[in-house]
Amino acid sequence: MSNRNRKRPVKEKPESNFKTWLVGALTDLTIGIILLILDRLLN
Repeated sequence: MSNRNRKRPVKEKPESNFKTWLVGALTDLTIGIILLILDRLLN
């Protein structure tokens, strides 16, 4: 039982790290695009 419990989190951690990175990257990209649009509208 302990071996199974140890193996599963190791497989889930890279996926969660990738998902966290992907969400952060998409958020930064979205905010950057919104700021560019606002900058062009205000000028």
